[in-house]
Amino acid sequence: MKRGATPEDACREALRGLTETKLALGEDAGSISLIALSPDGRFGAATTLDCFPFATAAGAENGLFAADAQGCIRPVVVGNIPDVD
Repeated sequence: MKRGATPEDACREALRGLTETKLALGEDAGSISLIALSPDGRFGAATTLDCFPFATAAGAENGLFAADAQGCIRPVVVGNIPDVD
């Protein structure tokens, strides 16, 4: 992100590099999931998994999202998620 990449692009680039390194070492690509946050609150994620759930929060606003290996990030729940007692 120092080079101006979005959090999502930074995650994809890092994931690509990690996967290539693991494969070059003769290892399985494995299960890798990454999340990046920018100072202004933007986020991105990338994963080798079919589904990688993650949560975000900013003040009273929070959300649950799912990233997949095809590069898609989908909201699962966005808004005020009730506390669990």
